[in-house]
Amino acid sequence: MKSLVCDPPEAGCVLFLPGLPGGGNCIHDRSPYGNQGTITGAMWSRLASGLFCLSFDGVDDIVRCADSDCLDITDNISIIAWVKRNGLNHRDFIVAKREGGAGNASYQFEIASDPGHVDALYFSYQDSAGNWENNIYSQGTIDAAWHQVAVTRGPQKIRFFIDGKPDANEYAPARSMDVRNSHNLGIGAVTGLAYLAGGVARVRVYNRVLTALEVQGLFHLEKSLFGVW
Repeated sequence: MKSLVCDPPEAGCVLFLPGLPGGGNCIHDRSPYGNQGTITGAMWSRLASGLFCLSFDGVDDIVRCADSDCLDITDNISIIAWVKRNGLNHRDFIVAKREGGAGNASYQFEIASDPGHVDALYFSYQDSAGNWENNIYSQGTIDAAWHQVAVTRGPQKIRFFIDGKPDANEYAPARSMDVRNSHNLGIGAVTGLAYLAGGVARVRVYNRVLTALEVQGLFHLEKSLFGVW
């Protein structure tokens, strides 16, 4: 049986923060790249299953993973995490290779509450000229329960997943994703822009496109940890 703690992550994983052991201001990366996260403000909490997760206050909490070439991903990317929001109709960043401002942003994955897209998953990025690929929203929405959320982006398709199921909205990218920058990768915030209020656990980033079966498999492997059946 695959271990939820000790086994290495899947091929192409450049960041995996499973949350063990819980405590202190560091969250350890289980990928081969050593992208440990430094915790500022966010607090450790423990679920009934025994899993440790991080709770963010929505004001100034963030986890930063230092800039690394392996996190400057181009063209093919997958981001997956478990998220529990404290409330609705709020902008909640999940993962972003961006630090403030509108320029030089590699990619960002969040829950957005924009006109016409309240509490939807949202993915955006810039090309090398600084042009945004944006207005990429899920049709499904995220409430205040624990959910596994994911986005995959390849040259032909951008897809969202909620609790292992593909979202109805799919997009053909109009721009390349090829920004390489010196920014930290932030979890739970883009400093000075928006901060997540809620819990985050088991964040993964890949330099390849996960298949629908892979996303679904991870959901079924981990759902019991979050009281999802």
